[in-house]
Amino acid sequence: MSDLRQNLETLAKMSEGEDTFTALEENLELLGSLKIAEPAFADWDNEEDAVYDQV
Repeated sequence: MSDLRQNLETLAKMSEGEDTFTALEENLELLGSLKIAEPAFADWDNEEDAVYDQV
């Protein structure tokens, strides 16, 4: 993950804004949390409940 952090820092420096880096870091943390939580919803991914995918 350190390479990703370095890339974010470089992008923040290029955009000349600490707020940009903070926003990117927060979004990265959120995406990581969602990826970790994804398996918890695996039970809902089945043919019986497929009708609700369109709601």
